[in-house]
Amino acid sequence: MKKIIALGIWMLAALHLPAQDVQTRQDAPQNVQHEKLTAEQRAIRKFRQMHSAISLDEAQAAKARQILLEFEQNKEAVFAQFTGPARKTKMQALRNERDTRLTDVMGKEKFDAWEKIRKAKAEEHKAAVKQKNQSELPKEE
Repeated sequence: MKKIIALGIWMLAALHLPAQDVQTRQDAPQNVQHEKLTAEQRAIRKFRQMHSAISLDEAQAAKARQILLEFEQNKEAVFAQFTGPARKTKMQALRNERDTRLTDVMGKEKFDAWEKIRKAKAEEHKAAVKQKNQSELPKEE
């Protein structure tokens, strides 16, 4: 008899565990704000990633760093001035200009290598975000 009562109490306690888990997920911050980087900080971060992934000589490195800095500054201006489809169009033009200038500085082979690495990192990031979002969904019972 004692075992049946203990089992009943244990089952009642176990029913409350998923409810507690859902509550803590709901209380967790949904959008954690990261420190906003300046245009120069973003350009330096991208430059370091590029420089570590592909070998650039000093002249190429200096020009690439300047191109990335100008791109980030122009990007800030576009985000401040435009919204919606106009922003998308302006950003695509900025990206195309950046890519053309980087291709001229680095050469087609190095630029293609960088693009391949950049796209792989983007896919990896998308997969990680998708995995995180899947794990945060409440489980259906």
